[in-house]
Order: sequence, then C-alpha cells, then structure tokens
Amino acid sequence: MVSITSEPFNLGLSVEYIAMVIIGGMGNITGSIFGAIFITGLNEVLRWLTDSMMNMGVFTSTGLNMAPLREFTFGAAIVLFILFEPRGLAEVWRIIRSRFRLWPFSY
Repeated sequence: MVSITSEPFNLGLSVEYIAMVIIGGMGNITGSIFGAIFITGLNEVLRWLTDSMMNMGVFTSTGLNMAPLREFTFGAAIVLFILFEPRGLAEVWRIIRSRFRLWPFSY
C-alpha cells in the first residue's frame, strides 16, 4: 500500500524555499537556482560552524543554545536582500556579466 504524507515538509523547509526564491530573485529561473545554491551553502556553513563549536565545547560550558541560529540567519539574509538588493542574486549576476562584457572599454 502506498501512502502520501506531509511529514518532511515543515515550517523550516517552507522558510528555506521562500528564502531561496527571495534571495535568488523573484521572476526568473536563474535567480531561483542562485538562491538555492546560496541557501544550501549557507546551510552547510552554519552546520559546520555549530559542529565545530560543539566540538570545542563552547555550548556545553556556557549553556548557550544555538538552535535558532539557522532561522535567525535565514531571516536576516531575507531582510538584508529585500533592503539592499530587492531583485536578488540574479540582478547581481546581470550587473557583473554586463560589466565583464564592457570590461576593457567602459563607455
């Protein structure tokens, strides 16, 4: 018997998908791909950071709880991209590409 459940889809995953679209740039597929790469990389950096801090004993000796670090970082990234680059990473890529196209001779 086959069953379909929504167990793996929780609020954290929903926020992650929204962050991918907003940070990448809404309205184009390239931005969504850039956003997915950025959020996946940010996820791995946060995992490495918390693992290395746990191995050093930072959390156990001070009693700090770093569980909300991931949500806080995603929220801060969303807010910063909305404030400073509302068109997302796709617009940054477009600007860089156009500058390299005109690189030796800026008109």
